[in-house]
Amino acid sequence: MKYQRYPVYKDSGVECLGEVPAHWEVKRLKHLTSKIGSGKTPRGGSEVYVDCGILFIRSQNVYDDGLRLDDATYITSETDNEMSDTRVLPGDILLNITGASLGRTCIVPVDIPTANVNQHVCIIRVEHPEMRHFVSLGMKSFSSKSQIDVFQNGAAREGLNYSQIGMLSIAIPLPDEQEAIAIFLDRETAKIDALIAKQERLIALLQEKRQALISHVVTKGLNPDVPMKDSGVEWIGQIPAHWDRAPLKHLVNPEITDGPHETPEFFDSGYPFLSAEAVKNNALDFDRKRGYIDSATFERYSKKCQPQRGDILMVKSGNTTGALAIVETDDVFAIWSPLALIRTKPEINPRFAFYCMSSLSFQQGVSLFSSYGTQPNIGMGVIENLLMTVPPLDEQVAIVSYLDHELANINILISKVTEAIQKLRERRTALISAAVTGKIDVRNLVN
Repeated sequence: MKYQRYPVYKDSGVECLGEVPAHWEVKRLKHLTSKIGSGKTPRGGSEVYVDCGILFIRSQNVYDDGLRLDDATYITSETDNEMSDTRVLPGDILLNITGASLGRTCIVPVDIPTANVNQHVCIIRVEHPEMRHFVSLGMKSFSSKSQIDVFQNGAAREGLNYSQIGMLSIAIPLPDEQEAIAIFLDRETAKIDALIAKQERLIALLQEKRQALISHVVTKGLNPDVPMKDSGVEWIGQIPAHWDRAPLKHLVNPEITDGPHETPEFFDSGYPFLSAEAVKNNALDFDRKRGYIDSATFERYSKKCQPQRGDILMVKSGNTTGALAIVETDDVFAIWSPLALIRTKPEINPRFAFYCMSSLSFQQGVSLFSSYGTQPNIGMGVIENLLMTVPPLDEQVAIVSYLDHELANINILISKVTEAIQKLRERRTALISAAVTGKIDVRNLVN
């Protein structure tokens, strides 16, 4: 759809903002707000998190399309009282101010329960309630995000301070225009969000199909006519009569280990240091590394744990406990304690073991035997006793070949749908940016 433009424009005086409608004002965020400030880490850190209580919002909960609380963390009322000055209120704007999610922002909904935030999330409280929604939309625009990029200026660890946040420039129309633009964007972004949700459901179905295929093949084999026997394990069911089953500890060499239980010093270059967040979509994402460690630290860590091609890395603590990746590089790197390293014996094909550990039956074992406190956790002593099916090596190789081929087709579909979602999100941001900076005039499109 082609949108109208305003009849007259003027230079905003802000490079990232460009021209704005002649009757709009450009204001610094600090002149629109009564509060700009972040939360803090509770005394005791993550050790004080509880399973229920006062909602504690972290940067991973803040997205441009709203709060995502699937992995919400909670603190006690006592801890919340100690942090009463960082409670959030309905209508507050939350902005991520550090890390990879820097610049993500959303408005706090009116039905929010009592909640607090950590030090990576900034609370922006707009002084006049009627302007909150429009300012929140303005914070999502390309202009605001470009200004944030300029402010953080490529620092080794991206971050914003309160002074920089206050200097963000936002174009402000007349009150009736603010309302019209907000109504238009709420309507149009809801349509886009519905399309995104539909695509996300398709990805979920494809992922379920992927896991169902893996689960069937690694427990039943490729020959539907082979005689079967009871595995003796409820969540595995029947397996081919000539297959074995064994605990993981009998199939690995050396024994399962993990990364160091200390936080190293990070540098601008050196050896990549990976933790749980680097295990994504059944692969290692080196762009999600914690940082780099120096050669002396790497040499010390590698005496205990040195990943190599064919090793399986498994997340053993946190919200992604059970997630897996197989090392497919000869590059050297180190891992942290939330990752367990599993190296199979020669008679076990590592990719078969990877697929077997990805199966629903194995993952059910992970869920069943994990401990649950503030977050899931599974010890290496538990992991090594989880059961795997053990076909003859030639069947393992055949199963790997079959799954590699079939899953490649599913992965292509997932990639295409993911690309479509990305384009929809880009379209959403572009539409918001154009409307809140006056590049398009939507007043006549609102009934």
